[in-house]
Amino acid sequence: MVQPNQSLQISPIISCRYSSQTPDALLKSDDVLTVISFGQGCAPTKKSRHFNTGLPVLGKPLCEVWHSQTTVEHGIEDHCYWSSNEELMCLGLWVNERHYSDLKTAVFASYTTLLQKLRDRNYPHLLRAWNYLPRINHGDNDNERYKQFCLGRHEAFSHCQQHHYPAATAIGHGSGDIVIYLMASRQTVPQHFENPDQLSAFCYPREYGPKSPSFARASVLQNQNGKQLYLSGTASIHGHQSLHPNNFNGQMDVTCGNINTLLQHVASQLRVETTPTLELIKVYVRNRQDLNKAEAAIEQHFGPEVPALFLQGDICRQELLVEIDGMCQFDHGTGQ
Repeated sequence: MVQPNQSLQISPIISCRYSSQTPDALLKSDDVLTVISFGQGCAPTKKSRHFNTGLPVLGKPLCEVWHSQTTVEHGIEDHCYWSSNEELMCLGLWVNERHYSDLKTAVFASYTTLLQKLRDRNYPHLLRAWNYLPRINHGDNDNERYKQFCLGRHEAFSHCQQHHYPAATAIGHGSGDIVIYLMASRQTVPQHFENPDQLSAFCYPREYGPKSPSFARASVLQNQNGKQLYLSGTASIHGHQSLHPNNFNGQMDVTCGNINTLLQHVASQLRVETTPTLELIKVYVRNRQDLNKAEAAIEQHFGPEVPALFLQGDICRQELLVEIDGMCQFDHGTGQ
């Protein structure tokens, strides 16, 4: 299913691909913006352009590598790992919860730091966020860790006056620290989109926690070089309700249908002639034994040519078994 080293050319300034090379080998190239690796244990790395998510790969070990077409600068400052080119910055950090009174406080402090760093470095337009945290489903009612994560993130957004929610993913891993990394643009303001078949996450009713999740279903970066679409973590949710609880095949059908509906909606809103092409996806599977079902469903819905990376991770709702995120490109020369 996965085609290592196949490149997705999103725009002249950035590209992304899955690679079978090690992070150290990939980071020898000066044009690498960042490398995302997967495996047991989430802890800080020694390289400013490398984030390890702590999520095991189901299958052949692969990394996600982002290449820049222009000069990359990078470093570590105040525990924040950053890399940037002339238009985009990747910025992230690991969060050791033992240094804080509780999860909400840890997430608030971390997001506040990251959002302020982006502004200080003149990359103020938040495009995409990835969040990987241990024991995401632990706790009861409002004390569930995902709900406390959402509360801390929302309070940080409010504190920093970050009023536009980006595409985002939040997945649980087995052990280690929290890792949060963000992508932001210098000049171009992203457009954020919702799915007409799903209630906007930031409008969820009170039953989903003290504060609703702060993310859009997709974000599009459009400039003179073209358009690229970032797809948020998408699961088996219609309106605000989970469908097919604990039924993997049913959830895959709804999840893939949500992706197709969203991409058609984005094309309509942007007045482009063709639906964005799904070019790269990550499939988060709660239970390892569902891998074969996941691979078959991805091939059925999207075809064997789409590079897909399968990871084991916990989904934000306990009844959900699978989540998908990814990126798309638009055909050149279509629409406005």
